[in-house]
Amino acid sequence: MLYAIGHPLLFLGLALGFVMASTAHAASQAFVATRMGDRRPRADARLSLDPRRQLDPFGCLAAALAGPGWARPVEVGTGYFRGAGRRVLAGLAVGPVVSGALGVGLLLAGRAVGLSTPLGLSGFTDLSDLLHGRVVADNQLAGMLVAGGTAALAVALISLVPLPPLDAGRALFALAPRSSWQRARHWLIEQNVGLVAVLALLIIPISGEGPLLLVLLDTVARPILHALGPL
Repeated sequence: MLYAIGHPLLFLGLALGFVMASTAHAASQAFVATRMGDRRPRADARLSLDPRRQLDPFGCLAAALAGPGWARPVEVGTGYFRGAGRRVLAGLAVGPVVSGALGVGLLLAGRAVGLSTPLGLSGFTDLSDLLHGRVVADNQLAGMLVAGGTAALAVALISLVPLPPLDAGRALFALAPRSSWQRARHWLIEQNVGLVAVLALLIIPISGEGPLLLVLLDTVARPILHALGPL
């Protein structure tokens, strides 16, 4: 995100998209978990749409330095439905669905606004190009909308990486047998090795194409951006 700071409107779109998507992502998870009988999200005040309740400092750092970021994890699967696999998955899965839908909606809005005035983006652009501000739109409003949609889509996609503190990683450990996964849980969650691994894979280039997670996110996002048509 900071790569785009030289283009204020694009940077603003990325920042707003990340904040809105992270807030909606976490709040929707808290809402579903509460509806299923989990009391922890309400006790933690996670049902709020106040970004201060939902943003994660390390997720914000990742968004600033690498592009993709994540929301503050919602405690799902405690109390009433501990061990209930389908409920845990539903509580965690709703977040990526909501943030992903927001991202696609903003991208489509940007494309619609850009129809009257050419948006100035190439017919195909990688997610990381948009996140890093390497593509600047001629139509500023459409560019802001596309930037916001890109940041929101990145929130959804990064949460599918199976490493804690990301949603897929937390789901994996919530469903795994506690006894046989105890050592991995200790290191990856309690000692924050998973967090360090995610940040490293997002920031440190390990190939000529860039950081591994950004390459993977580009690969997953490519058909989605293609399906939305020329931006």
